[in-house]
Amino acid sequence: MFADAKWSRCNTREHYGVYIWTAGQWINPKYKSTFVWKMTDQSPRPMRYTNWRKASDEPNNAYGHDACVNLFKKYRYTWNDEPCSNKYCFICEN
Repeated sequence: MFADAKWSRCNTREHYGVYIWTAGQWINPKYKSTFVWKMTDQSPRPMRYTNWRKASDEPNNAYGHDACVNLFKKYRYTWNDEPCSNKYCFICEN
């Protein structure tokens, strides 16, 4: 759940609101391995649900290092893979 003030900041283009990070990550993007949920101080957990953006064949590892999963606002928050170093807002497990 988002606090109203935080969500309104994340929901604008100047604060990277186009994408929102999740805890999803590729184990090894070089080999297009499976995606897992990675949380601090926990072992990676397999994904049992996915919502990849189908129109662009996601996950596509377009730049050879798209290892993290984000929600893509422009396409109804479907999933997209991007470099983990990109700076976006994020959601947390509650």
